[in-house]
Amino acid sequence: MLDALRKLLQSAAATPTAAPAQSSAIPADDVRVAACALLIELANVDGDFSDAEQAQIRWILERHF
Repeated sequence: MLDALRKLLQSAAATPTAAPAQSSAIPADDVRVAACALLIELANVDGDFSDAEQAQIRWILERHF
């Protein structure tokens, strides 16, 4: 599952965002929102969304996007 997400993020980062009518690629904004939501959900699994987890998610998103 993580490999599939990694491939999705890499393909979105390599593909310029185009209007949906012009391209079948996933818009970069959609990928960013989905990645952020997934990371937040994973961090919340144990019921504790610590400052360290929040900082790690910010770092990951800044690094990739």
